[in-house]
Amino acid sequence: MAKRKPITSTKQAKELPPPPVGTVDRWYRVKPHFGYTGLVLRITRTARSWYYRYSFGGKARKIYLGPLQSMSVRQAAVKHAGLAERVKAGEDVYRTVSDQKAEQADKPTGIPLGKLADQWLDSIEPEITNSSYRNYVSHVGHIKRVIGNVRSDRLKIEHVEQLQTALLDQGKNTTANLVLSRLSSICRFGIRKRRMLDNPTLAAQRKRIEPRPDYFSGPEIARIWRALNPESVLTPVIKILILTAARRTEISDLRTSEVTFSDEDGTAIIEIPRNRTKTKKEHTIFLGQFAAGILREAVERAGEGSEYVFPSPYRTGRPVNPISVSRYFSEVLDRLEIEGHLHDLRATFLSLSVNELGLDPLISDLCLGHAIPGTGRVYMRKSPLPKMRVVWETWQQHIEQLVSGRRAKKGDRVAQLFGE
Repeated sequence: MAKRKPITSTKQAKELPPPPVGTVDRWYRVKPHFGYTGLVLRITRTARSWYYRYSFGGKARKIYLGPLQSMSVRQAAVKHAGLAERVKAGEDVYRTVSDQKAEQADKPTGIPLGKLADQWLDSIEPEITNSSYRNYVSHVGHIKRVIGNVRSDRLKIEHVEQLQTALLDQGKNTTANLVLSRLSSICRFGIRKRRMLDNPTLAAQRKRIEPRPDYFSGPEIARIWRALNPESVLTPVIKILILTAARRTEISDLRTSEVTFSDEDGTAIIEIPRNRTKTKKEHTIFLGQFAAGILREAVERAGEGSEYVFPSPYRTGRPVNPISVSRYFSEVLDRLEIEGHLHDLRATFLSLSVNELGLDPLISDLCLGHAIPGTGRVYMRKSPLPKMRVVWETWQQHIEQLVSGRRAKKGDRVAQLFGE
């Protein structure tokens, strides 16, 4: 095929001149879409048609996609990407004319999209963490509620846009983009399993997310704390998350065996094993009297014999659902008209402890459960736990002052920092 300027739009394709007299046809490359090449336009004296050209096993292949008259560049690119995905997976999708006729009796067997989504979840469950899997289940839930009854082989861009609109109308811009990514993965899975021919999500437009604050101010933390319902089983989970800046599942899945209370001074220590941390290293959290008091009440509320500090009221023998914790926190933020997410509590801890309390940023970072950066992990021979305890004491006393409205007392860590 001669070197010609690639086609970038349907209008450009329609305006290209026909081949000169004596020439059967001309072929034009199309600008790569969705990371795949091989889409071309064939122009003859009487027709203009889209084709997918590729090589498989050392043999050249050419597949007819449809006429330009009824198929735009975008539509052709979506169909082409579906075929290219199958070729990438090792399938030769080439068919002769006679094969195409015979294939009519062997079309992809469509199933409800909700069922296909469940099959995709089952296929990836062994490969991802429990917290990621729970997020994926939540995203699939949105898909099943809106378009779960649509047959996979009949999924169109209109259905994808219907799903996006349903989420955007609820103000869930970020969730809309995440759900679109999950749906795209489900479509690629469906193509490999011969449940659908193409991936219509490739033609969908992602929602542009405006920058938002990624941490809360001290007064905002105080407002959030006071807005929590004291009767909710999720309230103590969020309070401990504020006081410890731990990851969501580290607290929601907290076992009673991981907590040690001190009867001497009313403090407590949480020791999270490596199989429950993101860094796969044990993480220790110190709780002062204020935080330990909240945790002790939660343990008493859970009852003797409970494996979890925060057991689910709906699922016997299971902890509270971390997704429910995030949802409840978002509801509180919506009532207060504060922007943010539950995970922003970790950024809040680091930002305020360093910038307002003047604490060591490295020690504060270790309190978040992050790994020691660079060569520090080699040269730091002495345990940082005593200094981490100071950070925890200072932070928790600061939160106590914010939510109670009192000034720092003489002897408090916060008072010592500011010479009060």
